[in-house]
Amino acid sequence: MTSPTAAPERIPAFTAATVRDRRASLGYLPGLDGIRGVALIGVLLFHAGHLGGGFLSVDLFFVLSGFLITSLLLVEWDRTGTIDLTRFWSRRLRRLLPAALVVLAATALYAAIALDPAELHRFRLDALAALGNVANWRAIEAGSDYWADFGAPSPLRHMWTLSVEEQLYLLWPATTLGGLWLGRRRRWGRQTLLLLTLGLAGASALAMALLVDAGDTSRSYYGTDTRASAVLLGAVAAIGLSGRSWAAGDGVVRGLRTLTPLAMVVLAVAWVRADGQEVDLYRYGFVLCSAAATVLVAAVATRSVPWLVRALEVWPLRELGRISYGAYLWHW
Repeated sequence: MTSPTAAPERIPAFTAATVRDRRASLGYLPGLDGIRGVALIGVLLFHAGHLGGGFLSVDLFFVLSGFLITSLLLVEWDRTGTIDLTRFWSRRLRRLLPAALVVLAATALYAAIALDPAELHRFRLDALAALGNVANWRAIEAGSDYWADFGAPSPLRHMWTLSVEEQLYLLWPATTLGGLWLGRRRRWGRQTLLLLTLGLAGASALAMALLVDAGDTSRSYYGTDTRASAVLLGAVAAIGLSGRSWAAGDGVVRGLRTLTPLAMVVLAVAWVRADGQEVDLYRYGFVLCSAAATVLVAAVATRSVPWLVRALEVWPLRELGRISYGAYLWHW
């Protein structure tokens, strides 16, 4: 993920210091690794049957991914006046693909030994979909009900999150570049991109609400279009926080200090009580949890809530976050 699904890399954070042209610089904030660690714990507990709503921690990873990727893109734009898409995509492949290939190879060996012919055929299709980063759409096409099938899942079930992120990693950098170029003609690059991102996030949340089926929620659960809102809300935070320095009296900082405890309560209650087959979760619950996760990421990025930052920077959480990608790949 920066998600369970993204390999750890240098976390972007907009520091209190500004660079010469008043645009934000990247710095390392271990608290964001701590968020990864907390989210991974949620996933592991859910898969172990001990946290009913722990599947929502995936959206925390998605939000963090959107924040991370968009931050990197904006800094590159500020420094060079463009975004090298080929370099971005090649860097993502180098980070994510080798570890995924090792897991696929090991799982293929297990499948060849342990699965019967019918299961082996399904595994081959799942493996091809995972290699092509379309595992989520493969699950939808195969009619895989995430909740009904949970007792006997595919060995590659968890790869759907990788597919969602890789599809967005393919599309979002080009969209960001287009939005910045469009706005630059009127000197409104950031504002244009912010409005575009908010519009896309809203459209994604609306798609989830409209496409949900009370009899089978898998289409809304797996779909790239329906899950993109979490990544896009993280991108909104990155755009809104970029190009600024922060002080204790800043209005945004004060707002984050007020909203952060509420966001933590929302996530805690949802992670404990949420039911993945409940239609209302898709109508407003997912987007509410993503908004709460966005508040947490923004609070850590601006260091607005010192006690929360200190809690997330403790060594166990920080180190768990640093190995979250590998841990997610292998735990299933």
